[in-house]
Amino acid sequence: MKKHKKVLYVILNYMKPINLFYLIRELIILVLVSTVTLILLVLLAVIIIFLGLGETIKRGFESAFGRNITSIRRSG
Repeated sequence: MKKHKKVLYVILNYMKPINLFYLIRELIILVLVSTVTLILLVLLAVIIIFLGLGETIKRGFESAFGRNITSIRRSG
């Protein structure tokens, strides 16, 4: 049992110089960078989807209303 306490004491003394606030600050920075990256990727995906959807709708309108309807009525 004393050996375990000694090992724990050595580990705690070794880790003592590490500043807890430094670790918390690094963790917060990591979370913020990850969150901003995720938001930017989602925005980029939404923009790409809407651009593709707009192109599809544009092609659909050109295909549907691009014909000359008046010439079809005269010949019919």
